[in-house]
This record gives sequence, C-alpha cells and structure tokens, in this order.
Amino acid sequence: MRKLFASAIFLIGIGCAEKNYVQSSGDGAGPQKPVGDCDIRFQLPVSKSCVGFSWEKVQEGRRPGIGLLKIWRPNRADKSPVPVDAGEVVEVILWMPHMGGGHGSDPVTVEPVDVGTYRLRRVFFSMPGQWEIRVFVKSGGNVVDQIYLPFTY
Repeated sequence: MRKLFASAIFLIGIGCAEKNYVQSSGDGAGPQKPVGDCDIRFQLPVSKSCVGFSWEKVQEGRRPGIGLLKIWRPNRADKSPVPVDAGEVVEVILWMPHMGGGHGSDPVTVEPVDVGTYRLRRVFFSMPGQWEIRVFVKSGGNVVDQIYLPFTY
C-alpha cells in the first residue's frame, strides 16, 4: 500500500512539474523562440550575439533544402533584432551527436547575403532525429566563436 501511495505522489509531482526545455515543432523547423529575444542557448559565447536558423526552402526527401542563418544582437532600447557582422568566415556543419557524425549530410555551403544573414545551401539531414547545426565563426583561419544549435528533423 505504501508503494502504491508513493507511486501516486511521484506521478502527481511529474504532472505538475514546470517545463524547462525548448519545445520543437516536430516539423523540422527546430526550436521555436521569440525573434528579438536572445535565449542563452542560442548565443555565441564570445561575441554574445544571437543565432537563429530558419528554412527558406524545406528539405524534401533526398533533395537538400536551403536555410537562412541570422546573427544579431537585441536592440538596447526595445530588444528588436539588430544584425551583426559575425567575422571573416562563417562555416556550418550538420552533426548528429548520438551517432557521432554528419551521417551522409553534404557539406553546407554558406553564402553571405547581408549583414548578419547567411544563406545555407545543401542543407541535408540524412535521417530523422536530434541534430546540431554547428556554427563556426573564423577570423584569420582560426575559430573565434562557435555554437551548436539543437535541431530536430
């Protein structure tokens, strides 16, 4: 009887627990968050700039998609996004952490479009699951900042 009572209390506690994770939409769009706000999980550690990914053209089956990578900082007055020039070179690698690699994903081509905006071509997730969009900012050939964005495909 004590075990049954303890189990019931445990289940009630779990049901009332506060969510402390980012909810993914499950459609390959990745974590959702406000545009102008910078969640610490999406912030480059050195520059403190915010980073976000969105689809310009969603991957369809075996055909790679096209994405947009945005780097910004919140405006000091109203928190609206202000584009940030990241550096000389931005590189992106798609990584599946629990499988230890990219798993057949093509190298992503990064094309600067505007200040703080980069078009990612050949975005291809080879299988469904938890991925990371690994962003590396380089200057003089050295990595000066980096972040691993969680992504569900």
